[in-house]
Amino acid sequence: MTFPHQDPLAWKVALTFVHLLSLGLTIVRIRHRWRTNRLWWDDYVVGIPWALVLVCAALLWAKLNSKDTPWYMPNAQGFIHSYWFDGFIFLTITWFSRISLTLSVARLFMPSHPYRIYGYALVVVLFLMYLTSILFTSLSCPGSPWWKIDASRCLSNPIRTGGVVIGIIWITIDFIADVILVITPLLMFWRVRFPKPRDRSLILALFAGNILTMFTSVLICMIWLSHGLIGPEAAILFKMVGELHATLALLVTNLQIASMVIYRKFRDTTDKSQTRRHNAQPIAVDVANTPPEPMTLTTPTGAPSEQIENPDVQSSSTSLSEAPSSQKCNFQLSSQAQPLFPPKQSSAIKSEIKWQYHIKTKKPGKLRTLDVLRRSILSDLFFRLVSITVIHCLALGLALIRLTHRWRTRRLWWDDYVVIIPWVFDLFSLVILCVQYSSNKGWWYKPDLSRFIFSGWFATFRYLTVIWFCHISLALSLVRVFLPGHWYKKAAFIFVIVLFLLYLLSVSISTFLCRGSPWWTVNYDRCRKLSVRQIVPLALSISSDLIANAVLIIWPLLIFWRARFSNPSDRILVLALFASGVLTMMALGIFSITWLAADKFGPDVRLLFKMTTHLHQAISLLVINLQIVSMMVYRKFRSSRDRFRRHRRPRERPLEVPDVIHQSTLSIISDYPTSLPSYTVTVAPSTSLTSSSSEQSSSEQSGSASVPQSTTSTSCNVLSSELVTTSVPESVSAVSSVVSSQPERGLSSTL
Repeated sequence: MTFPHQDPLAWKVALTFVHLLSLGLTIVRIRHRWRTNRLWWDDYVVGIPWALVLVCAALLWAKLNSKDTPWYMPNAQGFIHSYWFDGFIFLTITWFSRISLTLSVARLFMPSHPYRIYGYALVVVLFLMYLTSILFTSLSCPGSPWWKIDASRCLSNPIRTGGVVIGIIWITIDFIADVILVITPLLMFWRVRFPKPRDRSLILALFAGNILTMFTSVLICMIWLSHGLIGPEAAILFKMVGELHATLALLVTNLQIASMVIYRKFRDTTDKSQTRRHNAQPIAVDVANTPPEPMTLTTPTGAPSEQIENPDVQSSSTSLSEAPSSQKCNFQLSSQAQPLFPPKQSSAIKSEIKWQYHIKTKKPGKLRTLDVLRRSILSDLFFRLVSITVIHCLALGLALIRLTHRWRTRRLWWDDYVVIIPWVFDLFSLVILCVQYSSNKGWWYKPDLSRFIFSGWFATFRYLTVIWFCHISLALSLVRVFLPGHWYKKAAFIFVIVLFLLYLLSVSISTFLCRGSPWWTVNYDRCRKLSVRQIVPLALSISSDLIANAVLIIWPLLIFWRARFSNPSDRILVLALFASGVLTMMALGIFSITWLAADKFGPDVRLLFKMTTHLHQAISLLVINLQIVSMMVYRKFRSSRDRFRRHRRPRERPLEVPDVIHQSTLSIISDYPTSLPSYTVTVAPSTSLTSSSSEQSSSEQSGSASVPQSTTSTSCNVLSSELVTTSVPESVSAVSSVVSSQPERGLSSTL
């Protein structure tokens, strides 16, 4: 797959517009901070990437002055046009923009606040990451002199010369930094109270703008590792996407401050306009309580905007002297918009559109076209790499969110420490996948015998490590739910040991079943033609994984089925999250079918097998982190919803006392055989409870109680009051056990 020819002039114009936008927003930010006397370190730091973006824009027009852009050959025009200087500008703009953004978040908190200290620590970490990137860029693929990076030597032998190191450093450090800068402000501002709900949404959306730089960072690494697939146009794509990434980093940093300045101005204008419109609201007149006076209706002319700006304009007047009694006359000062279509015409148009869509979808030619398109997309190597990368990045991102949440709440435990192992191996698998598919020759049964890192055994080891350690982490998550002495906790620990032994068994089977020479070169041709005796260990490995998945689905369902939840929706959510392991079982089933029936799938079995292995691996990591992250988000949403409901809840009204309570009390009294006098229970009014003396229930027979149907705002337990007995038989003393003593409620009961 080769990309079409890229026009340098079009790229120049597009990137220059982005450069000017980022530079302009920086000037707006600095001017606003200087005018309000609020300049701080984040404003001083942002001056460094601003100056380098200006240099970058000038060099862009000076370099790409012809269609022949050098890619593999280093530029010999001097230090200012070298690859090292380009990388230095790119990294400096990106990382100092992130440092400025972190300082902007830190300045919002008090000097002794933990979040401010955390912001300073994050600034130090980001600066160390910047130095690491500069160091690896300088030491990888050096030329003569040192600032002439020989890109042709790096890309011709990326493993030995260190070209892969640059890709790994960029994709890991940039991705981790962007994820931290997206998650950290969201966690900090989640509990902050804002005067308006839309302010919260705006601030969280602005601080989540680093997702743009995250996408461009992944795109840069994909172009670097897949330059063979893209063709000769990879040079200008790599250069332009790098420029876009650095400029977007500065743009996102300044977009937050500039947007808030504009939003504050717009909100003030909106409040003023709402104050004006408040005087032109519809007039409601209660004619029943108002003497019949003549009223004058004024109908303004012109557009609604003219009505607001010129409220004194009057075109006609009408006198109103009388109106029906007990009615309200609403006089609207604005006209209503008419519908676009009449009802019949609108329904006819909808039915016609639906019929045309139905006819079009029934054409066989369109179905054949969609089928061909689907096959072409699935056979596209670049699309396959992108889709797998997205799934891996989603799983890795959820794992980082989980670890950040547990570390922030100081709840890190063994299940969080164990999940780091599959996270590291999954990230390594993603990088190896991009390196392997940097050319059109993808291997299937013939692994690279010259490198251990590309061997089939190491790929299988990564796959099994991610799968089984995800199982172990999920089992440990169940362990921490129960108390130390609970037998469920002991059973879970035993199950963790069993899972680790099954992991060792699977690794041993993959090592000795299809061993080559040397031992880590797995001979897949022998694995395809296994005897009955050799198939048994392989079936044992697959079945053990299937049984482990089934146990991790059924066991939590049985445990949480009897658990009591305060909200019924919590039970459904917890059970659904633990049942998400069905996805890993489905991926395992597809993997097993692909492996055992490889000859029947044809040449596409390479794509299918590679996709299912990475899919199973990424879904396993995704599922174990999805449970914790989903519960964290749900808890935040529920707490916000409860606070919103409490804020909007009206004052509590008195509730009626249920008749069931009186009947239960009466039934207890009527059980005694002795004839009892007539008793009357009265509830005295108090400040916390209100009673109505006008409503009284009919008195019962002798031995019963006559209870007024008073309205109280209490439940069954609150109805209990102090019992005062005078000349009551001893058999009635049992009633006092039903009505407990609570004098502090302000209630009194007299028998």
